[in-house]
Amino acid sequence: MDTTASSNVNGAVPDLFSQVSGVIESRDATRLAALEQAAALLALEKTAMQAENDRLAAKYGKDSRQAQDGSGRIAALEQQQASVASDLRRASTPIPSPEPGTFVVYGRVIDAQGRGLTGAKIVAASASGSSLASASTKGLGAFELRVPLTSKRKARIKAEKGSQDESTVNFQLVVSAKNLDRPYTPPEVLTAVSERVAYREIGLPDDSQSASV
Repeated sequence: MDTTASSNVNGAVPDLFSQVSGVIESRDATRLAALEQAAALLALEKTAMQAENDRLAAKYGKDSRQAQDGSGRIAALEQQQASVASDLRRASTPIPSPEPGTFVVYGRVIDAQGRGLTGAKIVAASASGSSLASASTKGLGAFELRVPLTSKRKARIKAEKGSQDESTVNFQLVVSAKNLDRPYTPPEVLTAVSERVAYREIGLPDDSQSASV
């Protein structure tokens, strides 16, 4: 066996990984900058549209067709702003590292006004209602749950043998927050798969009056 060639290959692998990682980070940074710019432009556009709508309402009346059309355009723009804001929050949230035998779901819990909630409890509940994992939301409502599919020992043994964990676990997220009448469960059923990561943004219903951060 040519040990020199083997050494060259082994040395090239970390370099290649570093290059690929750098490309991914660069793309993420570029996307984040583009989203930030889009959010700023939409905010400026909304200010201009609001000023024009105020002018139309003063000239033709707030119930006039001109003013109503202007209000419709502003409402459509606000929907765009909400979409960009959601993408911006996701792009600025670090992606957790995966691990064998574990499925990671991370994201944010927000109230009906889109504000992040700190101190809310979020649980990954199985079909039987048992808790698979739990955590409390941090600043801006951020959370991270690591849902185990198998014990860490079994996952480590499988990883050492080079075999993949094919087992899956279905669960739902359940959120409890201060002043929330009862725990909120989004309708989506998630499937936990080993070494996978998923982002979710959970919007609480209108009856949540939790304090925002």
